Amino acid sequence: MQEVINRGKSRQANPTARTQDNIVEVAYDDVGRQVMTLYQVRDLISTASLSLTTGTAAVLIAGTTGEFHDLVYVSFTNSSDAAVTVTLRDDSTDVRSFVVPVSTTNSGIVQKDYPIPWPQGATGSAWQVDMPDITGTTVSIEALYVKNV
Repeated sequence: MQEVINRGKSRQANPTARTQDNIVEVAYDDVGRQVMTLYQVRDLISTASLSLTTGTAAVLIAGTTGEFHDLVYVSFTNSSDAAVTVTLRDDSTDVRSFVVPVSTTNSGIVQKDYPIPWPQGATGSAWQVDMPDITGTTVSIEALYVKNV
């Protein structure tokens, strides 16, 4: 009886993208578990966070040449006593606006899960957030994203 050995490569970084009809190798994480996730290997899942206090757009996730940063989750927490609208941008394109209520009894939290990651428009682009300039208002933003080629 012949033993069948499944071979592939361990991944901590994305492989080079292949063209149509080329052979790709099976992917494993760095301890030998076959990659069967919805999103990406663990080493290519990242987080980002920042606090907005002015009406100036801020970079939530900086762009990386040759990588898409596709959003899986984003949350907004408003620590002030005024509701505020926060706009999420893919580079300079508005993706979605979120109304973040006042911070009474945890109602000042807005969360958005993307069961299928929200695709970034171009490699090297930055995810930005912006809100109106409201005195005394601070909104904290957290994101979970995957790095793709």
